[in-house]
Amino acid sequence: MHHTYAELEAFLAEIHRVAPEKRTALKGRIKHFQRLGWPSGTNQGKGARVQYGVGQTLSFAMGFELLQLGLTPERVVGQMKYAGGYLVDGFIECLDQQPEDPDPVFYIFAPESLHQFRGEAGEAPGFSSMMLSRSEVQKMLPISPLFKSRRFAFIDMYEVFSAYVEYFQKAGALGEREELREPLMKWQRLRQDAIDRYYERIEELANGNPKA
Repeated sequence: MHHTYAELEAFLAEIHRVAPEKRTALKGRIKHFQRLGWPSGTNQGKGARVQYGVGQTLSFAMGFELLQLGLTPERVVGQMKYAGGYLVDGFIECLDQQPEDPDPVFYIFAPESLHQFRGEAGEAPGFSSMMLSRSEVQKMLPISPLFKSRRFAFIDMYEVFSAYVEYFQKAGALGEREELREPLMKWQRLRQDAIDRYYERIEELANGNPKA
């Protein structure tokens, strides 16, 4: 299942209530993310007709939620790259929820937007984060190191996922929610393959036998 750029833009405009005269600014945010190389595979050069998969579209949706919290695009990309290995697991859990009685999944992180004042070089890093269902939050609050921060932010992934489902069902691009399982599982496999390759590379370097 894939979406055109126009469908992606219209979806983001709808869920963030972007006025028609402000759509140019919205396009600018999307292109800024793409210039930063995120989500992977969406920056294919000027004039390229890019098709956006479920994972890429949901990644954009999460990225715009972080923009709403006041993070810069660079900070958003750093955070999403940091969390990208398990965001898909949260969305699969959202799919498994019963719409009539969900136990929403939250993406929780400790933002540090003044990190650049430390004088540390390099790209914007990701910050400590975790995913918890609503029923787990109260139990985990007292014991998680994440919550020793003076600040933290919650994003309701279930609401993000539900907004995606509702929008594309109304647009006629999606039938039953279950149709999203295979695209999400594919996203999960791609992420796991990338993680496996990363650790294989680390092992090769540690053994002094790097491949070209």
